[in-house]
Amino acid sequence: MTKPLPPGWAQTCLGIVTNPSSLSIKPNDDDPQAYLGMDNVEAGSTKILGNEISSKIRSITRPFTPGDTLYGRLRPYLNKVCTPEFKGLASSEFIVFPPSSALAHNFLKYLLNSQSFVDYASSISDGDRPRVKWNQIEDWPFQLPPLAEQERIVAAIEEHLSRIDTAESVTQTALASLDTLRRAILTAAFSGHLVDQNPDDEPASVLLERIAAEGPQRRTRHNAQIANQVPSLTTKVLPSGWAWANFGSIAQTQLGKMLSEKSKTGIGSRPYLRNKNVQWHRFDLKDVAQMDFTDKDQAKYELQPGDLLVCEGGEVGRCATWLHPTGEMYYQKALHRVRPHHTIQVKWLEYFLRWAAETDRFAQHTSGS
Repeated sequence: MTKPLPPGWAQTCLGIVTNPSSLSIKPNDDDPQAYLGMDNVEAGSTKILGNEISSKIRSITRPFTPGDTLYGRLRPYLNKVCTPEFKGLASSEFIVFPPSSALAHNFLKYLLNSQSFVDYASSISDGDRPRVKWNQIEDWPFQLPPLAEQERIVAAIEEHLSRIDTAESVTQTALASLDTLRRAILTAAFSGHLVDQNPDDEPASVLLERIAAEGPQRRTRHNAQIANQVPSLTTKVLPSGWAWANFGSIAQTQLGKMLSEKSKTGIGSRPYLRNKNVQWHRFDLKDVAQMDFTDKDQAKYELQPGDLLVCEGGEVGRCATWLHPTGEMYYQKALHRVRPHHTIQVKWLEYFLRWAAETDRFAQHTSGS
């Protein structure tokens, strides 16, 4: 049973209340104008993210004037709609709707921005670069309020959106403050100023000697040699009991399995983690891929609780500790698995790497990975 329409409302369709402009022109170098491409409109928000100069554009464009509504027909699920308050030219991927006497200013923008229309347009488009045409969406049915009520609806929408923008700005400021506070805490932690020093603690140099004595597979270097590798280290005074160490002296590291088409036959298929699955201090397991792992591979690349997975590309050093007893899991070559010596706390290493990443300590050693 359909719900009755509110008083004064009418059932209609898009093609009855508006029609797109058919104008299209090539930009004129002698008359440069503001240009809006698809990238200049924020997905979902109706916000315009700046504009370009049309003299740099060589393709066909669609002219618009203040108050026109621009609808991005390419990949309609991106939900790109705006109503510029200036004159200019738009990409041909926009449908330009001039103002209509049946619609209040900005009402069409929010109507096309609604989830019901986005779902409708997305359902009738397909392919790698899906797009819709006017004759595909002009029959979209919707309920039309009286003109005066449209104006009140637009005003209410914009009042609520303004409050959301204010809340978002306050949140972003708070997050920036939290980022600064986190870096300050980590810097204090890894410079010996977060907790009190205890003279009765076993010196780190003794710990390194014990670790080295357990087996020749653990590489160790004299503290002075390590310091000489990075000149900036020699100018820093260590807190009492601390020592310079290299990563290989306190942990075993193993790069993951190379991804290839030969590893996707479905024989010995196992779940594995990629760079995108590893976030700071957590794993995103919504999209876990599969590839083949032989018995030898499984023994080499299977994760154990307490393993630290570290990204080697993108955000270098981003890491999380695997603590999931949810069945077997493996990892690909974009990640390093770190198994610290049993005397080294894996969470200590995890926070150390975050501090190193956020204070650009990897920058001089990397070019993206």
